[in-house]
Amino acid sequence: MKVCFVADCHYPNYTKRLQENLIKTFLDFELDKKGVHFFISTNRPNDFSGITNSSIHIYDIQEIRKKYPVSLEYEILPEDPTGIYPSKFPWNLERFLLKESASKGFNYIINFDSDVVTNAKSSEELMEYFSNNFFPNTVMTNQSIMHYKKGSQNEIFHLHDKYISHFGIEVVEDVFTTWDGPVIAYIGKTSEDILNYFNVWNDLVEFGYKKEHGFGYGNIVCGNWSLSIPLSNFKLKWNSMPFYPDHKFSDRY
Repeated sequence: MKVCFVADCHYPNYTKRLQENLIKTFLDFELDKKGVHFFISTNRPNDFSGITNSSIHIYDIQEIRKKYPVSLEYEILPEDPTGIYPSKFPWNLERFLLKESASKGFNYIINFDSDVVTNAKSSEELMEYFSNNFFPNTVMTNQSIMHYKKGSQNEIFHLHDKYISHFGIEVVEDVFTTWDGPVIAYIGKTSEDILNYFNVWNDLVEFGYKKEHGFGYGNIVCGNWSLSIPLSNFKLKWNSMPFYPDHKFSDRY
C-alpha cells in the first residue's frame, strides 16, 4: 500500500486555502516521513513556489495534460473564475493527477478539493486509518452517493441508457452508482489498476466531449464516474473518513 494525496487546485482563493489547510497538515504531521506524497495540479504553479518539501509535487495543468488534445480543446479554465464555480468548472481534470500518482507506484490515492480539512490529530492516526481501510479496487467516499435507475431523467444519469446500448454494457442497475462531494479515495489492488481506471475515465470524457455519436456527458463528471467505476472493475463504497469539507462562501468567486 502506497498512500498519496492529490488536489486539482486553481485560482488564488483555492491555492491559498489548500496551503492553509491540507498542505499545512501534511507538513505539520511530517507525512513525508511516513512515505506519503502530495500531488497538486494548478493553473498557478508560482503560487506554490515557496514549498520546498520534495514529497510535494506541483504540476502546471497545461503541462500535465499536453498529450491530451481533447482536454486542451474542451476543458477550458477561464482567466476570470467569477461565476464559474462550481457547476461550470471542468471537474474531470482531476483524472490527470490519478495518472501521475499511479504512474509513480501509488495505489491508495485520496483526492481532495482545496477546502478540505482533517479531524485527525496525528500522522499515526491517519496511517492507522489507511491501513485499516484498505479495500482493493474500490472508490471510497464519505460524501453523498446516488444510484442509477433505468430511464432516469436525472442530469447525472439521463444518458446512461444510450451509453449502455452504445457500448454494450451489461445492465446491472445497482452497479451504476456515483457520488457528489469533495473527498474521494481511489484504492487499487495495484497501481496498474488505478491506471486502468484512469484510461477508462479518460476514454469516457473524450467520448463525451466529442459527441461523435450525438450524445455524451462531457463535463457532467458524476455521470462519467458512474460508468468508470464498473467498467474498471471497481466498486463504490461509502465509509467514514477523517476528512471533511470546510466551505467558505467567499472562496466561491
